[in-house]
Amino acid sequence: MPSEVLPRLAALILLLAASRVAAQPVAIEIVNLDAPGEGLNDPTPTPRVGGNTGATLGEQRRIAFQYAANLWSRRLTSAVPIRAEVTFDPLPCAPTTTILGYAGALYLYRDDPSFPRKETWYPVALANRIKGKDLDPTRNDIEAHFNSVLDGNACPFPRKWYYGLDGQAPPGTIDFVTIVNHELTHGLGFNTYVETSSGAKYAGKDDIYMTQMFDATLLKRWPAMTDGERLASMTNAGNLLWDGPFVNSHAGEFSGGVGAGQRIMLYAPKPLEKGSSLAHWDLSLRPHETLEPFYRVPDHVSGISRDALSDMGWGARTADSNAMILSEGRVAVSLTWRNQYSNKTGLGTPVKQMDQYGYFWFDSETNPEVFVKVLDFGGPSYLVFHSALSDLEYDVTFTVLATGRQYVFHRPAGSVCGAADGETVKK
Repeated sequence: MPSEVLPRLAALILLLAASRVAAQPVAIEIVNLDAPGEGLNDPTPTPRVGGNTGATLGEQRRIAFQYAANLWSRRLTSAVPIRAEVTFDPLPCAPTTTILGYAGALYLYRDDPSFPRKETWYPVALANRIKGKDLDPTRNDIEAHFNSVLDGNACPFPRKWYYGLDGQAPPGTIDFVTIVNHELTHGLGFNTYVETSSGAKYAGKDDIYMTQMFDATLLKRWPAMTDGERLASMTNAGNLLWDGPFVNSHAGEFSGGVGAGQRIMLYAPKPLEKGSSLAHWDLSLRPHETLEPFYRVPDHVSGISRDALSDMGWGARTADSNAMILSEGRVAVSLTWRNQYSNKTGLGTPVKQMDQYGYFWFDSETNPEVFVKVLDFGGPSYLVFHSALSDLEYDVTFTVLATGRQYVFHRPAGSVCGAADGETVKK
C-alpha cells in the first residue's frame, strides 16, 4: 500500500498584544522521544498546580499531555490505538511572538479498498480507523513538538506554560492542555498537503482535507481546480471556506466568520503564512474556536473541529458507550476517574435513577462515587450539577446530542463534595 512521510506540519503561534469501525473510544498513547533528563523527562522539582499531581516538570508535562489526549479519546471511536510521538525542544521565541508547538500526521495512505474515496490521501490515524486495523504496527501515527524554552528564563517571551488540568491558567501563562488539544486536531487530519508554493496536489492526488475546501469566488472545490487556481485560492481571505455537511450544520451558531452559503471561513491571509494558513479557522469567527492560529484563552473543547473530522470520515459525534442518557434523551453524561493513590484510572459506570439524575460508581457497584443532575428550564442552556462522595480526581463530560456540543468539567484530586455545582451547558 502506498505511503509517504509528510513534509509539513501545522503550527500554533502566540502573539503578545496583537466502514468497519468498533464503536469504542480510541486510545491515544504517548511515545516519549525525549532524552533522559530533558523534555518529558525533565527532573526539575515543580509545585503541583491545577489538579496536576506531577512532582517534576517532566512528569507534569506527561500528565497534562495525556489528559488532553484523553479528551480526544472520548470524542472519537476507533478499534486501533493512536500512537503520538511527543518531544519538548527549543522553538523560535522572541519578545512579542513565539511558536508554541506544531503537529501533524506522520504518514498518508491511499487506495486501500476500504477507503471511501479512491486516489485520495488519508492521514494514518484516520486510515487505520477506516480499515479497522493498524496498516503498519511498526510505525507511529502522529508527531507533536512543543516549545521547551517557555519554562525557565531562556525565552524573552513573557508568558510561561501552565500545566494545570483545570482550564484556569492565570494571566500571563499559556494553558498547555489547550495547546495539546489544538495540535492533536492537526495530527488527526486537520491539514492539507497541497504544495503551498505551486498549488500542486501532494504526489498528484487529492487529500481528504482538501476535498472539503471550497472557493466562493471560483465556485469550485479544491479538487476541481488547476494548480494556479488553488494557489490563488490560498490567499482569498473570506472566500476560502469549509464545505462539509457536519460543519455546515453549525453555521447558524456563529455571528462572524461565516461566508457564502453558510459555510465557515478558513484562515487564508495574504501573504500566505506557512504553518498557519489553510489549516485553521478564520480569525473573524465569533464565538472563537480552539482551532484558530493564535492562542487566546484556555479552551478544552473541540468545537466544530470535531465536526470537520466527521466530514473527513471520523464518524458523527456520539455519546460515549458508558454514558448516562438524561433529560428525555437529549444529554449524555460520561465520566473518567483517576485514583491518585494507586494511579489507577477507569471509566465510571452509570446508574440512571430518574430522567434528570443518576450516579457513577468506580470499583464497586455498591459504592456510588459521583452524582450528576441535568435540569432544563426551557432557556438556552441546561443547568448541570456534579458532586462527589470521594476525593478522587475525575472528569465529567456532558454531550448535547442534538448539536454534538461537549463540555468537560474537571474535579481535581483531593476535593470533597460539591466540587462543581450549577454549571451551565449551552444547548
